[in-house]
Amino acid sequence: MVHGIPHGGEATAAAADDRDGGPMITLSGGWDLGYAIHHYNRPEGGRTLLGEAIYRYQYRKQWYLVDALARWAQSFLQETPSLRQPDLLVPVPSTGFSVDYDPTHLLVDWLSQLTGIPRAVGILSRQGLISEYGDPDQSPVRGSLQVTAPDAVKGRKVLLVDGIICSGTTLNLATQALRQAGSQEVLVLVFTRIERQSSDAFGGRRGP
Repeated sequence: MVHGIPHGGEATAAAADDRDGGPMITLSGGWDLGYAIHHYNRPEGGRTLLGEAIYRYQYRKQWYLVDALARWAQSFLQETPSLRQPDLLVPVPSTGFSVDYDPTHLLVDWLSQLTGIPRAVGILSRQGLISEYGDPDQSPVRGSLQVTAPDAVKGRKVLLVDGIICSGTTLNLATQALRQAGSQEVLVLVFTRIERQSSDAFGGRRGP
């Protein structure tokens, strides 16, 4: 356990105990199959254990949490047969982070080392503005994602990895880009999903 954040088998058990109804969340979108490991926030207020870990890691730059988070994801993959055998791990490119700290890229690097699954870091490039926390029905999508090396994903089963999903806009754009580049199958693994109906889903502002 690292600063109150469990790892390995502890991590999966802690997630299961952190909220009634079990942690696994099936995600609907343009991808073939997708899951969030757990909820980001609790219905009564505050973040879940995994939500707090992702918040600290991504937005407080507590990079030392990468090992615990990667092991949490490794355990989830081992216990989810439909996600076990991807050909390639691909991180969703982050926004709002400094050039010397991209939390999702670092996390995928770590997860690749633990699982032995190859990764393609930096293969997705953002173009324009993409808002994950806006309402997709009211805010038109102005940006896009492009695959910088199509040959790397052509004919392959790709597992997209991200820390938080809210509207799903970013992952849908990433999926679209991968399909256009020739990916055979697109799977999604997200650590946490923000519940819009929760009283503190955005903590009084747009974003986690």
